[in-house]
Amino acid sequence: MLNKKLLQLTLDTIKANPQHWDQQQWHCGTTHCFVGFAYLLHHNLPLTTTEHDLGIDILFRTRGEATILLGLAPYQANRLFSAGNTLEDLEHIVHVLLNTDVPLFSSANASMV
Repeated sequence: MLNKKLLQLTLDTIKANPQHWDQQQWHCGTTHCFVGFAYLLHHNLPLTTTEHDLGIDILFRTRGEATILLGLAPYQANRLFSAGNTLEDLEHIVHVLLNTDVPLFSSANASMV
């Protein structure tokens, strides 16, 4: 089930803290992509958390965990987590996810997201 609260909180936190956002790096120093923000928020970790604080193994499990935490289907996660997304892209994708009836476990409507 889509975790609308975490999805919106992640976007709002990115918008309020653009200095910590870099969509091309899940976690580099104290900058994070959507995945990194969702992970930190869910685990109540500060945005200044570095990859050294988390350990190297975190790099390999965070995307999968964020997909589950956000309640996304794989095709939705691929679109939302894309390194090429701008802030405007993220706003649009989150809006579509929150306001449409896109099936979570079907790629039939993947182009909608």
